[in-house]
Amino acid sequence: MDYTALIIPLIIIIIFFTAMTFIYKDKEKVDKGFKVNFFRLSYRRRMIRSLSGVPFAILVFFLLYYFEFFSFDVFLVILAIILMVYALEAGYNYRMWKKEEAEKVSE
Repeated sequence: MDYTALIIPLIIIIIFFTAMTFIYKDKEKVDKGFKVNFFRLSYRRRMIRSLSGVPFAILVFFLLYYFEFFSFDVFLVILAIILMVYALEAGYNYRMWKKEEAEKVSE
């Protein structure tokens, strides 16, 4: 199976996220209300947005499994990778949220 169709969009997404991170690095972060731009959110809001996306991700995985888009082995590998990435993202956002809170209290 040719995985080029999966690798190229993944590389584009990584480049985009890296660029947006550097662009919005020192900008004012929003902690209230809805923002479409993920990079303008505080770490607390990023954590909330990530947690609210979990049901949709689960639905997508059940639909992929139901319609047999991938073989079961490939499905399990993709599921494991995405769960690991999500856990790292959630852990990082939580740690930075608490660090941000501690800095506000100490000021």
